[in-house]
Amino acid sequence: MGYETKMYFVDPCRCEDTEGRIYASVVAMVDLCKMGGDSHMDVLRLKATKEQKNSPTPLYIYSEDGNTKIVEDGYGEPLVELDPIKVHEALGKDIAEDDIPYRRFTLAAAILADFITKFEDGRILTFGH
Repeated sequence: MGYETKMYFVDPCRCEDTEGRIYASVVAMVDLCKMGGDSHMDVLRLKATKEQKNSPTPLYIYSEDGNTKIVEDGYGEPLVELDPIKVHEALGKDIAEDDIPYRRFTLAAAILADFITKFEDGRILTFGH
Protein backbone atom coordinates (compact mmCIF):
# COMPACT_ATOMS: atom_id res chain seq x y z
CA MET A 1 0.00 0.00 0.00
CA GLY A 2 1.05 3.58 -0.53
CA TYR A 3 -0.08 6.89 -1.91
CA GLU A 4 -0.62 6.80 -5.67
CA THR A 5 -1.42 9.73 -7.93
CA LYS A 6 -3.26 10.19 -11.19
CA MET A 7 -2.49 13.31 -13.22
CA TYR A 8 -5.43 14.69 -15.19
CA PHE A 9 -4.79 17.11 -18.06
CA VAL A 10 -7.97 19.23 -18.15
CA ASP A 11 -9.49 22.04 -20.15
CA PRO A 12 -11.83 24.15 -17.96
CA CYS A 13 -15.02 25.39 -19.59
CA ARG A 14 -16.66 28.69 -18.83
CA CYS A 15 -19.74 27.20 -17.19
CA GLU A 16 -20.46 26.93 -13.47
CA ASP A 17 -22.78 24.50 -11.75
CA THR A 18 -25.22 25.52 -9.00
CA GLU A 19 -22.45 25.23 -6.39
CA GLY A 20 -20.11 27.58 -8.26
CA ARG A 21 -17.87 24.76 -9.46
CA ILE A 22 -16.40 24.77 -12.96
CA TYR A 23 -16.48 21.71 -15.18
CA ALA A 24 -13.10 20.70 -16.61
CA SER A 25 -13.02 18.38 -19.60
CA VAL A 26 -10.43 15.61 -19.28
CA VAL A 27 -8.05 15.70 -22.23
CA ALA A 28 -5.67 13.00 -20.98
CA MET A 29 -4.70 11.13 -17.82
CA VAL A 30 -1.45 9.54 -16.72
CA ASP A 31 -1.39 7.23 -13.73
CA LEU A 32 1.84 8.19 -11.96
CA CYS A 33 1.39 5.37 -9.42
CA LYS A 34 3.85 5.80 -6.52
CA MET A 35 6.07 8.74 -7.49
CA GLY A 36 8.35 8.73 -4.50
CA GLY A 37 8.21 11.46 -1.87
CA ASP A 38 11.54 12.99 -2.83
CA SER A 39 10.60 13.80 -6.42
CA HIS A 40 10.19 17.44 -7.46
CA MET A 41 6.75 16.51 -8.79
CA ASP A 42 5.60 15.17 -5.41
CA VAL A 43 7.04 18.18 -3.57
CA LEU A 44 5.10 20.48 -5.95
CA ARG A 45 1.90 18.49 -5.36
CA LEU A 46 2.31 18.53 -1.58
CA LYS A 47 3.01 22.27 -1.51
CA ALA A 48 -0.09 22.97 -3.62
CA THR A 49 -2.15 20.66 -1.38
CA LYS A 50 -1.21 22.76 1.67
CA GLU A 51 -1.82 26.05 -0.16
CA GLN A 52 -5.24 24.95 -1.40
CA LYS A 53 -6.37 23.36 1.88
CA ASN A 54 -8.63 26.28 2.85
CA SER A 55 -9.61 27.23 -0.68
CA PRO A 56 -9.88 24.14 -2.87
CA THR A 57 -10.02 24.36 -6.63
CA PRO A 58 -13.46 25.08 -8.07
CA LEU A 59 -12.69 22.62 -10.89
CA TYR A 60 -14.35 19.22 -11.14
CA ILE A 61 -14.28 16.35 -13.60
CA TYR A 62 -16.52 13.41 -14.38
CA SER A 63 -15.45 9.82 -13.83
CA GLU A 64 -15.11 7.45 -16.74
CA ASP A 65 -18.78 6.46 -16.40
CA GLY A 66 -19.64 10.03 -17.46
CA ASN A 67 -22.16 10.48 -14.65
CA THR A 68 -20.20 10.71 -11.41
CA LYS A 69 -18.90 14.17 -10.54
CA ILE A 70 -15.42 14.08 -8.99
CA VAL A 71 -14.53 16.93 -6.62
CA GLU A 72 -12.27 14.99 -4.26
CA ASP A 73 -9.79 12.13 -4.47
CA GLY A 74 -9.98 8.58 -3.17
CA TYR A 75 -8.97 9.78 0.31
CA GLY A 76 -11.71 12.40 0.53
CA GLU A 77 -9.26 15.25 -0.10
CA PRO A 78 -10.03 18.01 -2.63
CA LEU A 79 -8.48 17.68 -6.09
CA VAL A 80 -5.23 19.61 -6.36
CA GLU A 81 -4.95 22.11 -9.21
CA LEU A 82 -1.50 22.76 -10.67
CA ASP A 83 -0.06 25.09 -13.28
CA PRO A 84 1.00 22.97 -16.29
CA ILE A 85 4.23 24.97 -16.78
CA LYS A 86 5.31 24.40 -13.16
CA VAL A 87 4.49 20.71 -13.49
CA HIS A 88 6.53 20.49 -16.70
CA GLU A 89 9.48 22.18 -14.92
CA ALA A 90 9.24 19.78 -11.94
CA LEU A 91 9.06 16.74 -14.20
CA GLY A 92 12.01 18.05 -16.22
CA LYS A 93 14.11 18.32 -13.06
CA ASP A 94 13.15 14.80 -11.99
CA ILE A 95 14.00 13.39 -15.42
CA ALA A 96 17.33 15.28 -15.64
CA GLU A 97 18.47 14.24 -12.16
CA ASP A 98 17.74 10.52 -12.53
CA ASP A 99 20.20 8.12 -14.16
CA ILE A 100 17.19 6.07 -15.23
CA PRO A 101 14.20 8.47 -15.32
CA TYR A 102 10.87 7.18 -14.05
CA ARG A 103 9.07 6.08 -17.23
CA ARG A 104 5.75 7.55 -16.15
CA PHE A 105 7.39 10.96 -15.70
CA THR A 106 8.83 10.88 -19.22
CA LEU A 107 5.41 10.00 -20.64
CA ALA A 108 3.67 12.73 -18.63
CA ALA A 109 6.31 15.30 -19.68
CA ALA A 110 5.89 14.42 -23.36
CA ILE A 111 2.12 14.81 -23.20
CA LEU A 112 2.45 17.97 -21.15
CA ALA A 113 4.79 19.64 -23.65
CA ASP A 114 2.12 19.34 -26.35
CA PHE A 115 -0.76 20.07 -23.96
CA ILE A 116 0.76 23.43 -22.96
CA THR A 117 0.90 24.57 -26.61
CA LYS A 118 -2.61 23.45 -27.51
CA PHE A 119 -4.67 24.29 -24.39
CA GLU A 120 -4.10 27.91 -23.39
CA ASP A 121 -6.27 27.64 -20.26
CA GLY A 122 -5.35 24.02 -19.53
CA ARG A 123 -4.73 22.94 -15.96
CA ILE A 124 -3.45 19.83 -14.20
CA LEU A 125 -5.52 18.13 -11.50
CA THR A 126 -4.05 15.44 -9.26
CA PHE A 127 -6.09 12.66 -7.74
CA GLY A 128 -4.75 10.51 -4.90
CA HIS A 129 -5.85 6.90 -4.72
